[in-house]
Amino acid sequence: IWTRLPPSAETSNPATTASLLIVRDGRVLLGRRAAASRPGFGLWAGPAGYIDPGESAEEAARRELFEETTMVGDVHGLIAIHSSATHIEVAYVGGSADQPRPTAEMSELRWFGASDMPWSEAFDTCGDSVRRLIAGGRVR
Repeated sequence: IWTRLPPSAETSNPATTASLLIVRDGRVLLGRRAAASRPGFGLWAGPAGYIDPGESAEEAARRELFEETTMVGDVHGLIAIHSSATHIEVAYVGGSADQPRPTAEMSELRWFGASDMPWSEAFDTCGDSVRRLIAGGRVR
């Protein structure tokens, strides 16, 4: 569910974001959104954020991963490109040997398998991306 933009912004280009879901040992890392002033507060999501001018989607995904989890990660492949009238998200899957640490943006970080995914608490496109990883056998 995307937050509706003010009427003046609806005629602009869609916002562009990138996400990077880290998979390790058949489990995906998700974080609980911590900022009450931002969409998705309290819900589980993968590290994601806006693509800065001059930055590629992969660069943005790796940067957001670090900002939200302190992990340095690699992009292994594209999961999906999610789009709506106001938003485009490029979703990647990747890996990292680092240990995740909570940040101001993600107050809690957990690894989820297919059987313990918090589906009813998944933010925006996160659930669809994880379903694709399950269907592809990456998350078990």
